[in-house]
Amino acid sequence: MYTPFPAHSLALDPATAAQAASISKGQLYKLWRQGLGPKFVRIGADRRVLVDDLRAWLEGLRKAA
Repeated sequence: MYTPFPAHSLALDPATAAQAASISKGQLYKLWRQGLGPKFVRIGADRRVLVDDLRAWLEGLRKAA
């Protein structure tokens, strides 16, 4: 079964999270600025999107459509 999420990672960098959601990294940052993107955590200066949070965000978009 294909999954867009790396099997070995629980936290994705913004580029990988955007790719998994089929949007650009710029669009992901725009959504975050608008308060509409997936939840993220900071690890030092880096943002990481937990796979479970990305899935929940995508599921929410699907239900809203």
